[in-house]
Amino acid sequence: VAPASGLWVSLAASNPPAGSLISGTTSAARVQVLSVTLTAGQSGGVTVTGLKFKKTGVLSDSSISSAYLIDAMGKVIGQYSSLSSGVIDFPGLSLGVNAGQSMTVSLAIDPATGLSAGNTVGFALESASAVSAMDSQSNSLTPQGTFPMNGNIFTVTTVSNPSIASVAVTSSSIATTVTAGTQNNLI
Repeated sequence: VAPASGLWVSLAASNPPAGSLISGTTSAARVQVLSVTLTAGQSGGVTVTGLKFKKTGVLSDSSISSAYLIDAMGKVIGQYSSLSSGVIDFPGLSLGVNAGQSMTVSLAIDPATGLSAGNTVGFALESASAVSAMDSQSNSLTPQGTFPMNGNIFTVTTVSNPSIASVAVTSSSIATTVTAGTQNNLI
């Protein structure tokens, strides 16, 4: 439910469950690790101009090769500007949320290669100061919500034999013409 005014931030219903990060494979690209919903107040739209996510767990900063902010359709709307002291910073955003409406955004990461199995990582929006926003008159807003908003924990897993997960696709010859009235004919 949209607040009367301002910006409400909450953990999204689509927040990813705890899982595994597979080190060193392309299948571990853009792994969603935290989803939040941004809801503008009924009195006016807001623009979110920055988000900062705090890394938790024992994975080092260098173990994250890339980080992205993606929308509900999977479109990249921001790539991290920096990862320093465990904080992924997305400054300079311009995410417009119309009055009384919501937008869900997700943090996604690419784990680096060569990570040690068993290490864990999670992400959080630690406080309202991790969200920069302004109203339609360009006045700074202090978002409301229950902070910190913690995502679930992900555990690094390694795959010693990637061929176990391979798929072989074969094809066979099929008809190239169809006679009128024929049914169930593959073309």
